[in-house]
This record gives sequence, C-alpha cells and structure tokens, in this order.
Amino acid sequence: RSLSAAPPHPTLQAPQVQRAPQPHAGTVDSGPLPQTPTLVGTPAIYQGFEPCRMIDTRNPNGTFAGPKLVAGATRNFDLDVNGTGGLCVNTFPTNVKAMVVNVTIVNEDGPGFVTIYPGNGTQPLASSINSSGPNTVIANEIVMPLAPDGTIKVYTSVGTHLVMDLVG
Repeated sequence: RSLSAAPPHPTLQAPQVQRAPQPHAGTVDSGPLPQTPTLVGTPAIYQGFEPCRMIDTRNPNGTFAGPKLVAGATRNFDLDVNGTGGLCVNTFPTNVKAMVVNVTIVNEDGPGFVTIYPGNGTQPLASSINSSGPNTVIANEIVMPLAPDGTIKVYTSVGTHLVMDLVG
C-alpha cells in the first residue's frame, strides 16, 4: 500500500475591513482633547509590606481589638502611623498619605456594608465592603486614605467583627 502526499491546504485570506471615517485627529464631538494629562495633587510612592494585622475586633476589648462593631455606629481608630501603627509596630514610613489594606468582615449579624474613611472626613456614599450575611467571612482589598493625624473612621450598617491587614 502506497501513501501519497496530501494536497496542499488553501491559503486563507483575511477579509477586507473598511473602516468608518475618523474625526479629525485630536477631536471628538465635544471638542479637542488635551495633549497631555494633567496631574492633580502630589504623586505618591507605593511601598509594599509583609502583611501585618492592624485591627482585629475578635480579640479581647482594646484600642485595635474588640468589641464587635455595632450596627449603625461609627468607630474611630487612631493608627498613629508615626508611632505604633495599630498592631503593626514601627511599620510605617514617614508622611504616609494612604494605605493598601485587606479588610475582612467576620460573623456579621446580617446583610449590610462597612465604609472606611479618613478620620477628618465625612462618610462617603460608597462602601468599602459588602455582606450578604449573616455569619459569613468576606474580604476586600482597598486603598484607604488617612487623615493627617493617621486616624480612620469605620461605619457599619450591621454588627460585625472587622479584621484589617496592612499590605502597602
């Protein structure tokens, strides 16, 4: 029995695509686009850290520990970034403006949300983490701005424990 070579495969050609006419370069319906982006504020430098537990309300009552957060209330935490930094002793570089933290809510009483914001600010409309609870464990990583004195506020719509780990 003899094998013969298979016939060559036909070459596929890409279909020709016609592009819609483009508006004049650099313009859109609302007018010309800026040539370069404009920075607002002073750029910051990100510095990663080995994860460090800052707050854990499952622990016995204390500054960065229990009791469990109360529904409809705001709790203040002084992270003292130029001192102890919560439970992360001597972790922070000077002049910290924000942190990257992993926020976990544990054993919440029902569905709800937690909002974390600077200690000198007003509560924003957006939440930091949401729960469909009860009794679940949910985590979210957020960039958390700080007040100049290193304080944050935590508002919760539902009773929950809060665990917060610094990662950057």
